[in-house]
Amino acid sequence: MKRSVKLPALLLTTLALCTFFCSAKKKTDDPRLVAAVANAVREGNFKIQMTSAISMTGVTVDADNYDLTVKDGKANTRLPYIGGGGANAAYGTDGDNSIVLNDYPVELEVDDSKAVKKGRYTIRFKAKSGSETVDFSIRIFTNGSADLSIQPTSRGSMSYFGFLVFE
Repeated sequence: MKRSVKLPALLLTTLALCTFFCSAKKKTDDPRLVAAVANAVREGNFKIQMTSAISMTGVTVDADNYDLTVKDGKANTRLPYIGGGGANAAYGTDGDNSIVLNDYPVELEVDDSKAVKKGRYTIRFKAKSGSETVDFSIRIFTNGSADLSIQPTSRGSMSYFGFLVFE
C-alpha cells in the first residue's frame, strides 16, 4: 500500500518540476544572459548555487549553502544526501552521507542539441565519492536556472535545484 501512495506523489512532483523548468525558455528575454550561459557551458567552467534538494522518497530540504563548481576540468562539491542507501556503502570522506568531490577530474559530455529550441543544455559526467561511483546529470537553462540529478551506485537518486553564478 505504501508504494502505491509514494509513486503518484513522486510522479506529480516530477511533472510539476519538469513543467516549471521546461518553461524556462519562454521567460528568457535577455540575450546577454543567454550568451553568458552558452559561454559557461561551452568552456566547461560554471558554478551552480543550489537552493533546494529532493530525495527519491520525496523529502525536500533547503540547500542554500551548497554548490557545484566545475572549472578547468575539475569538479568541487559537497552535496547533502538524504534518503536510504545500501548497507555496505561508505559515504563521503568524513563518514557523513554527503556527495563529496575535491578537485575531481571530470570529462564533461555536453548535449547542446536542445539549446535553441528548448533553451537548455545537458551535461553529464561520472565521479567517485567515497567508495561509490556517482552519475551526474546537469541541465542548465538559458535563463540561468539549473538542476542536477545524481545517481549513486549504492543509494537512491537525488535532485538539486538552483541557478548559475557568474563570477
